[in-house]
Amino acid sequence: MGRLQQSIKEHSRFFENIHIQPDDIDYNIANSYLPFFKLIDSLQTSLIVSFDFYKRDYFYCSERFNEVFGFHKNKLPHVDHKFIRGRFHPDDFIINTGSVKTLHYFYRLPVEKRKNLRLIHEFRILNDAGKWIRMIVQNDILELDKKGNMWLDLKLWDFSPEQDIEAPGRFICRNKTSGEIIIALESPVKSGTNISSREREVLSLVARGMKSEEIAEKLCISANTVNNHRRKLLKKLDVSNSSEAVTLAMKLGII
Repeated sequence: MGRLQQSIKEHSRFFENIHIQPDDIDYNIANSYLPFFKLIDSLQTSLIVSFDFYKRDYFYCSERFNEVFGFHKNKLPHVDHKFIRGRFHPDDFIINTGSVKTLHYFYRLPVEKRKNLRLIHEFRILNDAGKWIRMIVQNDILELDKKGNMWLDLKLWDFSPEQDIEAPGRFICRNKTSGEIIIALESPVKSGTNISSREREVLSLVARGMKSEEIAEKLCISANTVNNHRRKLLKKLDVSNSSEAVTLAMKLGII
């Protein structure tokens, strides 16, 4: 299992342990935010997503979300976090791990200070057109339940001003009141930058459907050496098998 999939699993496991009782929330409070959400939408600046941790579904999502970001085949309001997080660039798993670290920190805080946290994500995500886009998302906690659990949040989605797909993703958790940076993470060097010319050559031949023995004969090396290259490629690209390696390498322009 790659780091991205592992981070999604850890993120989902943590959220599954948040149990909110219906008597501890009031949807009159939630509905009071709707005019504000619609006003922001009408300005056509940031796009809004609000998640309801009781229903484990979206409380509100900008109608233009799919149109602007290109998720036409996958309607965001009808899917859970795993869909979006599974579209992250493999190196941007730090967005998921940073969220989990923040939640651990969140539950160590006194209840009255928990809404002071703001998360800022900058990451690369693949849309339905197969295009990598770079996003900035600011995430604030709107409401807690009566026991102090996170209930409603607010995410403002924007395109990053610079669509540099090669730059690493970033995760920041800061205190909105004091400005203190609590957690700061950055993605590792992008997948593929440390792939040797020989590994790239092997991967190109794998993409053509050639077996290790055929590749060995073509490159005048042993099949054992080819298999060593293949194992290293899986590790460097953080994937589970050759098919995933080829798919990712083509998306990243490695082959």
